[in-house]
Amino acid sequence: MNSDNLGIIDINKCIYPGENIRFWIAILATIPAILLYFFITYLTMGVALIIIPIIIFFSWFITRLLRASLLGSCIEVSPDNFPQIYKLLEDIRKYLDYPKKIEAYVYQNGDVNAFLIKKFRTRMILLPHELLVDMSEGEGQIELIWILARSIGHLKAKHLSLWGINDVIDAFEKLFVLNIFLYPYERATQYSGDRIGLAICSNLNASLTAMNKLMVGNVLSKKVSLIGELKQNKELKGSFFAWVAECLSTHPHTTKRIFSLIKWSKDYNTKLYTKFIDNHPEIKHLESELLLIT
Repeated sequence: MNSDNLGIIDINKCIYPGENIRFWIAILATIPAILLYFFITYLTMGVALIIIPIIIFFSWFITRLLRASLLGSCIEVSPDNFPQIYKLLEDIRKYLDYPKKIEAYVYQNGDVNAFLIKKFRTRMILLPHELLVDMSEGEGQIELIWILARSIGHLKAKHLSLWGINDVIDAFEKLFVLNIFLYPYERATQYSGDRIGLAICSNLNASLTAMNKLMVGNVLSKKVSLIGELKQNKELKGSFFAWVAECLSTHPHTTKRIFSLIKWSKDYNTKLYTKFIDNHPEIKHLESELLLIT
């Protein structure tokens, strides 16, 4: 992240095509169940309305309980603890023009995946210690910027702002038949987050390395061949079973996310893409075969 080259990032250029349409399809898919709820409310002479404030109260209570637990048992990212990460958070908020407070906590866990929680006025990023082990300096720090920017980008893009609706969507995911309408939106937000992260860190190689760490961990990520991942993605293309497997998931296939981010970078920042390809001659010679050029 070169602060000299960054102004306010326009995230509209990073939003995955069709994300908004997918969101409204997800909302419309819940309408029959919502109507059923109102019908039950009518039959019970309004007694069922009590359920809504109870759900809201418990959602608020659990969120506050979690925050208190984090404050008591984890280390909050602040000017006193992990000041380097705190500065990154503040810089990313500035570049994304996101003025609201975001808390971040480092906790003991062997995972390398960051978690974003947004409920009411509480916005928290949970960072497992393993994630930070290899991301304190150099390109590792750029990888961390990509991960943090994804989280803040989700907030800026309002992927979690309508928390009440998102809770309804999460509840209806338990009804398997509705997932075909709900999951496409969630998958689209993952693509958008990847792109916002790249727009902030301006380093495609670091973005892909960070994604590999989320997939196989810090140690094994160093042994992953990018061209092998792109070949895996090509093998999935047109596969009925790959399509079904993705339909049953809230996240796209990671190899597909890697391919998508590389290809999108060509349109977003040609110089960034060209530099990346020049540094990977094995990919440059196979751009067409790997479907990077169509």
